[in-house]
Amino acid sequence: MGIWTDSFIAPPEPNLARPEAFGRLTVELARDPAVRTPWALLSGQLCVNASLT
Repeated sequence: MGIWTDSFIAPPEPNLARPEAFGRLTVELARDPAVRTPWALLSGQLCVNASLT
């Protein structure tokens, strides 16, 4: 028997990822067969505190 948990630790202060790091992350997630969640690519001015819902 096992228990699956997801953990997320937020940074002390919100910040945006560098464009090249964000680009690598999105490419890796798109190519990973284990990632099957609904997601979208956003562009333009984004506020780190904005709600995406």
